[in-house]
Amino acid sequence: MKQDTGTGIGRALRAARLKRGKSLQEASRDTRVRIDYLDALEREAFDALGSEVYVRGFLRSYARYLGLKHEKVIAAYEQAFDSGSPAPSPVERSPGVTPTEAVVLTEKKRPNWLLASMVGLIALAAAAAIGLLNRATSVPEPADVGQPPAVPVLPRAVEVGLVSHQDIDVELVIDGDRVERFRLEEGQGRSFEGERSITVRLSEGGVTEVIVNDHRLKAPGDRHAPFEATYTPDSFREQSSPSSPGA
Repeated sequence: MKQDTGTGIGRALRAARLKRGKSLQEASRDTRVRIDYLDALEREAFDALGSEVYVRGFLRSYARYLGLKHEKVIAAYEQAFDSGSPAPSPVERSPGVTPTEAVVLTEKKRPNWLLASMVGLIALAAAAAIGLLNRATSVPEPADVGQPPAVPVLPRAVEVGLVSHQDIDVELVIDGDRVERFRLEEGQGRSFEGERSITVRLSEGGVTEVIVNDHRLKAPGDRHAPFEATYTPDSFREQSSPSSPGA
């Protein structure tokens, strides 16, 4: 990312602010964006804002506040830096993790090994009861079934879904080394899985539902301010504690 290129974006922002009779301090208070970030936007020192998703978010929020057409401001930024939204990767999971659905509203289906085990135990209990009721008959004793087969344990993963209520830029860091950058349109949803962690960065908080490990967060973060959070396989999952032995 370059800076101080003189694209005209900074001059337009500053002119709009002065036309409204606002100081940087007043604009910072109204938008809840740090004054040094607003100053960096007006100087086109975009590197000072960190990740590109933050640059887009701050530009969009500041342009709206100043009464500018934020779509044109973002388009000018993309044209100047050739930073159009990259196409999302078709694979949305970390290696070694079971596939995830492309749309977050689609329910995931996993084998219910606990239910299968319970059904098996009920069947064995029923067979034992029949044997007890028919001991006087010639029904043979049930054969020794031996040890039940081991139940496979699926690896626990972190699952994050996003459903946006307006167009928004998203950056995800999955397991610390895989980065996904894309744009969610209004009403669009996507979901992802990772083995260790997923960091979510949104250009604007308060407008996107985040579903973490089947726990729905109602649009976290504040409007007109970027949002960032990191989730792990244990996030919002109840920690099971060993049951006390019976008396």
